[in-house]
Amino acid sequence: MPNHSWIARIRKGDVLRAGSGLLRVVRHVSHSTVKWNGPAHTRTNVYFSIKHCSWTHRCYTVYTGNDLVQMGYRPTRARVKLRKKIDRIIEHDITNRDRFDQKLTCCDVESVS
Repeated sequence: MPNHSWIARIRKGDVLRAGSGLLRVVRHVSHSTVKWNGPAHTRTNVYFSIKHCSWTHRCYTVYTGNDLVQMGYRPTRARVKLRKKIDRIIEHDITNRDRFDQKLTCCDVESVS
């Protein structure tokens, strides 16, 4: 069984490689501990800037840790400092869930990693 413990250590700015070879920068990440009928486990949600426009028009997409495994994502050990103005605006849109206060659409970030 493969070891996917790296998922619990993902941080904002990490660069992940998809199974297709595509490199993606983690824009935001949330880890939470969940306990159902059995042992507690960590649930991870990873946010990336979106690659193609979608019906939501959001500038980001969200994958769970399970999605990352299914899509063949792997860590690269590379990190990016997210200090540009566009990085701050993307972070705003991810963390501010008010859909009427979104600053960017998917079309604004199609070329952003």
